[in-house]
Order: sequence, then C-alpha cells, then structure tokens
Amino acid sequence: MTIREVTKEDFNSLYKLWKTVGLWLYPIEEEKPRFDNMLTFNSSLCLVLADEGKKVIGSILGAFDGRTVSIHRLAVHPDYQERGYGARLVKELEDRAGKQGIKKIAGQIHVSNLKVLGFYEKQGFRRDDTITVVKRLEG
Repeated sequence: MTIREVTKEDFNSLYKLWKTVGLWLYPIEEEKPRFDNMLTFNSSLCLVLADEGKKVIGSILGAFDGRTVSIHRLAVHPDYQERGYGARLVKELEDRAGKQGIKKIAGQIHVSNLKVLGFYEKQGFRRDDTITVVKRLEG
C-alpha cells in the first residue's frame, strides 16, 4: 500500500469510496468544485492510500486555516478496514503537518458517524467542548 498526494484525477474514485463508506456528501456537482478548491489550497495535506494496482482504497484530506489542520473525508474501503490503514493515513497527515510547523490537528465527526470516535481516540485525539455552527451562503 502506498500513500501519495491526491490529484484532481482521483476525484471519481474518491467520491465512489466516500459513498461506499457512508460519508455525508454534497451532490457530485457541488462536491467536485469543493474538492478542487481543497487541492488548490492544501495539496500536500490531501492524501490517498492506493494498493499495488493503484486502486484508491483510502483517503484523508487536511485543510489548514493558519492555525489548525482540519481532517476531512477520512475513509478506508470496508474491505480494508481494521488493518491499520486509517491510522497510517492519520500518521502521515500528522507528519506532513509537523514538518510545516503546524501544531494542531482536529477532526469533526458527523452525528451519523459516531462509531468512529473510538478510532480517533486510539490515535490520541480527545473530545473537546466545541459545537460547530454552520450557515450555508446561497448565491
């Protein structure tokens, strides 16, 4: 298994992976420009895990806002889960962030996906008292 930076050409494979694992997604026509923007601003922190045949089986997208790297789209195909691949993706993101002098990584877990909380805790993450508020801007 190889971890490498995401390319724009990976989008269709990643979108399929994200749907397979049940991540909450925007419709594909909205998700694609968001994905492209993520790569434009954070390419070195957006990673895929690929098998020897170069099939994408995992992902983690890191977004740096000047203080913190936020984890987005952490996913491993169900056929490859429970083998340490998710932990490898998180560790690679941590290493890359550390080399850039970044001191904090955070993840948000959708309430429909609380089963992954234990995974994050095993990676050294802890819960905090933050509540995310969101407002969608139309136009």
